[in-house]
Amino acid sequence: MFFLGVAHEGDDWSQCCGLHSSRMMVDEAVLPRGAAFLAGCATRFLEQGWS
Repeated sequence: MFFLGVAHEGDDWSQCCGLHSSRMMVDEAVLPRGAAFLAGCATRFLEQGWS
């Protein structure tokens, strides 16, 4: 499990709306980082397995 912060840069993340709030605002600029991280995890798993 990992935490990908999606608050806008400079926002106080502790004051942002929660994940299931209709007022939550996502900075979509961070989504490529999350996708790259997950792709790296998948690649590593395919190369090394669970070890």
